[in-house]
Amino acid sequence: MFASATPLQLAVAAGLSLPDAYFRDLAAGYQARRDFLFDALAACGLKPNKPAGSFFILTDVSPFGAADGRAFCHELARDVGVAPVPTDTFYLNRRHGERIVRFTFCQRRETLETAARHLAQLRAMCGVDKVSSC
Repeated sequence: MFASATPLQLAVAAGLSLPDAYFRDLAAGYQARRDFLFDALAACGLKPNKPAGSFFILTDVSPFGAADGRAFCHELARDVGVAPVPTDTFYLNRRHGERIVRFTFCQRRETLETAARHLAQLRAMCGVDKVSSC
C-alpha cells in the first residue's frame, strides 16, 4: 500500500485552488528550460531525446568514447563541471542503460545557462568525438 505524506496531500489540495494560468505558466517554464538544455546538449555533440513529459533528457554517450555512462558522468563532472546521472541503475539488465545518461532541466534558468557554458567547453576541449581523451 502506498500513501502520500500528509503535508504533500495538503499542498496538493491547496494547489488545486490555483488558477489555470498558474499551471499554464508552470508548464511553459518547464518546456522553455527543457528546450534550452536540449539545444545545449545537441550543440556540444550529444544526440539528446526530447521528452514529452519528465524532468530529464536522456542521451546515448557512445560517440564520446567513455567506457560507459558511469565513466562519462564522472569525467564530465570532473573535467567540465556538469554532473549527469547514469541510467544503468534503473534497468533490470544494467547493460540496457549502460550507454545512456540523463540530464535534468528542473533547475533555475541561470543554473542551466551555467551548465550550457560548461558543456560548450566540452566541445572545445574534446570536439564532438571524445570526452575521455580530455
